[in-house]
Amino acid sequence: MVLTGAGKAFCAGGDVRFLLGDISRRTVLEIRDFLKEMGMPILTLRELRQAVIAAINGPAVGAGFDLLLNCVFRVSSQDATMGPTWIRNGIIPALGW
Repeated sequence: MVLTGAGKAFCAGGDVRFLLGDISRRTVLEIRDFLKEMGMPILTLRELRQAVIAAINGPAVGAGFDLLLNCVFRVSSQDATMGPTWIRNGIIPALGW
């Protein structure tokens, strides 16, 4: 299976400013449920029987970076940029995996 972006990015992740502001108003149980729901694509990738290839066609940052790390193979274009944004914010990896 090949996983790639539909536009100029592989996956730009989430809106960090919104998430940090929104999460600060949630209870611990709401945050747990939110992370569990957001982590489902990663768990689904891990449970697939066939290999998943990340065809990285542009930026893969934040949760998009976590997504590509969970693919078996990674192939990128010369325009691709990759990196974790969660380090700058002092938080755990975007999807917690």
